[in-house]
Amino acid sequence: MRKTPYMLVALAALLVGCAGPGTRLPPPPPATEAQIEKEMQVLQQSFFTDPCMDRLRQRASELKPGDRQLGIRALYAVEYAPNTQRRDGLAYRLHVQERGRVAYLYVSDGTAGSYRIYGPLPLWACLREQLP
Repeated sequence: MRKTPYMLVALAALLVGCAGPGTRLPPPPPATEAQIEKEMQVLQQSFFTDPCMDRLRQRASELKPGDRQLGIRALYAVEYAPNTQRRDGLAYRLHVQERGRVAYLYVSDGTAGSYRIYGPLPLWACLREQLP
C-alpha cells in the first residue's frame, strides 16, 4: 500500500490523542492530595465509559517483562474489581505516574498472580476535560 500525504496527516492526528492535531496540552496540576482524589474519582467513574479513554485503551500496546516502564513507581492506583464495569471476569488496576499522568493498565484473569500490562496511556489528554 502506498502512503499518501492524507494518510500521514491522519496518522499524526491519531497519535496526538484526544487533544486533536496541533494542540499542546498544558501540564497536569501538582499532585496534591485533593487533586489525586479528584483524578481517582473521575477514573473510577469513567475509565471504561469515556470515549476518549476508550481510544487510549485501544491504542495501548501490551508490555513484555523487562520493559523499562514497568519499574517506574506509580503516584496512585485505581482498582476495578471483576464484573463491575466491564463484566468480562477480569480485574483491572490502573497505575498512574505523576509525570504527565501517564498510566499503565494491569489486567488479571485471577490466575495465581498472572497479569498483562498495557500502556503507556497518556491519561491527561482525557482527564483534563473531565476535571472540575
